[in-house]
Amino acid sequence: MEEELAQMRQELAQTRQELAQMRQELAQTRQRVTALETVVHNLADAGARLSVIANELADVAGNVNAAVHVAGVDAAVVEPQSVVAPVIVIFINIRGFTAAMRERTPSEAARMCHRLSTTTDAIICAAGGLIYPSNPVHGKLVKIKDIGDCQLLCVLEASPAAALLAIEACFSVLHQFPPPDLHVGIAAGNVAVGKSGFNNRIDVFGTTVNLASRLEGFAGPGQVAGDSVFGRLLLAVRSPDIHVEGPLQMPHPPKGLPSSQFYLVSRPPVPPPKSPSTIEKAVSIIRSIFSEPAPSVASRPAPAAAPPAAVAAA
Repeated sequence: MEEELAQMRQELAQTRQELAQMRQELAQTRQRVTALETVVHNLADAGARLSVIANELADVAGNVNAAVHVAGVDAAVVEPQSVVAPVIVIFINIRGFTAAMRERTPSEAARMCHRLSTTTDAIICAAGGLIYPSNPVHGKLVKIKDIGDCQLLCVLEASPAAALLAIEACFSVLHQFPPPDLHVGIAAGNVAVGKSGFNNRIDVFGTTVNLASRLEGFAGPGQVAGDSVFGRLLLAVRSPDIHVEGPLQMPHPPKGLPSSQFYLVSRPPVPPPKSPSTIEKAVSIIRSIFSEPAPSVASRPAPAAAPPAAVAAA
């Protein structure tokens, strides 16, 4: 019995030693955690200071850019040269967007604009075009910029082929947005093509751009309103899939536009499949009967064999 008590005392002493060791390790762990918390706080303070420094650097950069712009130090960057070129300008706008925003949230407005922008981008890329190009590319369909609920596109050429490329892109966008969701206006003519600001992207300027933005208001559901130059280019294509109506007269032409005439372009409705009449069905049956191929020699029945000759009587 005494031996068992001695063994229990020994185990108890050993357990006390282990507990003391665990307390010591726990104290060390708490010291490490405290040190780590101090490091985290120091890093947070450093991040805040870096954020302040970054904002100050951005302000300095903005001031430097403004100073460069005012002083005209780098004319090649600040005031790039523009070229005047014949271009087809396309404006695509969400119909009734301003009025609709009175009943919708800003998030819904952003989703509407995002859907139009991504749809337009996909159609441009499918046509081999470019999004926000930094240099003009002749004959390509390009996206110049987003203007709120409006898309500004261009074909950097004014020819019948370019007019066909432009109108096909417009019809593709209209197909994705059931009428009367969009306004589309197109104008063809000379514009100044150059770079604007520090974003290194091309932009277009001139009366033709203003005309395209004004024409979109004259387009009905599923239609594209084009100016007189674009209408004549499209008529030269002579496509049976495109209906061109005009020239029409603007009811209240805005001042300063080169022409008050415009064209309305649309897809002709596809007629429903025509069911054959009774006479046509009869003619089809008769033709099928008489057009059957004659049976081949192999399929003809073999002639009956002649009876064997009688044996002469002995």
